[in-house]
Amino acid sequence: MYYNSIEFFNPGGLADNLTIDQLLREDYSPWARNKRISATFKEAHFIEKYGSGIKRIQEGFASYGLRPPVFENFQHGFRVIVSSKLLFESNEGVSEGVNLLFNQIRTNPGKRAPFLVNELLVPVKIVERWLKILRDDHKIEFRGAPKSGGYWLK
Repeated sequence: MYYNSIEFFNPGGLADNLTIDQLLREDYSPWARNKRISATFKEAHFIEKYGSGIKRIQEGFASYGLRPPVFENFQHGFRVIVSSKLLFESNEGVSEGVNLLFNQIRTNPGKRAPFLVNELLVPVKIVERWLKILRDDHKIEFRGAPKSGGYWLK
C-alpha cells in the first residue's frame, strides 16, 4: 500500500498462458482453478458470473471517474495497481477543481450550476469553466430544460 495507490499481487500468475491483452479484451474462456472454492463462492453469491470481474472492475472505476487499474505480469506473478488519482490531472489548480466538480455531479446527479456553486463555494464563472471542461471531455451532459434540467455523468 502506498499513499496514492494499492497493489494486489498473485504469485501464481495468469493461468494457461493467458496474456493481459487477452484478459482486457475478454478474449478467453473463463474457468476455475479450484472448482470447490469457486463453487462455494458461487453458492454464497460472491461470484455473479464467471469471467466478468475484470470488465465490471473497469466499468466501476470509470463510473467513479478513477483511472483504470493497471494489470501487469510481475516477477513470476500477476499484479494489479489501483490508483487513488482521478482521471483529470493536467494541471494542479484547474484539475483539482474539475475533479471536485466531477465528484459533486457523481454524488448529486441532475443538479444545476447554482447548487454546485453553493456546494463547492467557488464563483459561478469558475464552475461554468469547469463544467465546460467536463462537457468537452464528454464526461458529463446537461439533460432537461435550461431552467429545470441538470448535469449528469455520461
